[in-house]
Amino acid sequence: MFRTALLICAALAMMVSAPVFAEAPPAQAAAKVAAPSAKSGAAAAAKAAPPRDLSRYKEESVSGGSLLLAAYMIMWALVGTFVGRTLLRQAKVEAELTELSERVDVLTGGDAA
Repeated sequence: MFRTALLICAALAMMVSAPVFAEAPPAQAAAKVAAPSAKSGAAAAAKAAPPRDLSRYKEESVSGGSLLLAAYMIMWALVGTFVGRTLLRQAKVEAELTELSERVDVLTGGDAA
């Protein structure tokens, strides 16, 4: 049960963050493309890559509100899973305690207090 909830949370996190990682260029790579090389000469000009159009990176692909909502959903799912598992374990312990108490009563003839 816990593993399933963890896998669901991980899948949600990957679905929400995948567009961010797929769209955003590394900062250093963008700086290298934007700044021309200091080398001069025909060889350097021939090897230089043409400038890329970075206009699509000016806006965020996923808003901060969506990421915050996804983070809250993941955290509440984890908290809910933890509380649910704790309640199930507590119910099992109480059932075992009741059974053991009945066994002690049977063995001692009901005089156990």
